[in-house]
Order: sequence, then structure tokens, then C-alpha cells
Amino acid sequence: MTKNNEYRLQAMLFRWGTLGGLGMLLALVVEGFVLTSQVRGLEPRMKVLESQLQRNCLLFDRMDTKVDEIRNDVTRLATRDEMKGGD
Repeated sequence: MTKNNEYRLQAMLFRWGTLGGLGMLLALVVEGFVLTSQVRGLEPRMKVLESQLQRNCLLFDRMDTKVDEIRNDVTRLATRDEMKGGD
């Protein structure tokens, strides 16, 4: 292979390598835009889920309060019955 052909081959491989690198960089930029738009699309859904979670936490707190009230009532009634039975 002559030096001229060798230089041509190197130049061609360099061009293809550069084009491939630019293609990969372009693909990464496009992927970044796609992921950014997907994340932006998730933000409203996340707000809805956060609101539902807060509502569920409030409901759980109310139920927990009711359970405590029932437990106190049962304890009070049991104590009253023991006092009546002990008399």
C-alpha cells in the first residue's frame, strides 16, 4: 500500500470516526431532551399522588384517634365493671 493510499484510508477512518462520535453525541442530546420532557410530564402526576398521600395520612390519623378513643372507652368500661363487681 502506498503512502498516499495509507493517508487516504486514515483520513476516511478519521472522518467516519468523527461522524460516529458526532452521531453518538447527537443521540445523547436527543435522549436528554426526551428524558427531560418525560420528567416534566411526571410532575403533575406526582403532585396528584402527593395530594392523595396527604389525604390518606389525614384519614389514617383520624382512624388512629378513633382507635385510641375506643381503647380508652373499653378501658374505662372494664374498670367500671371491675369496680362494680368488686363491691
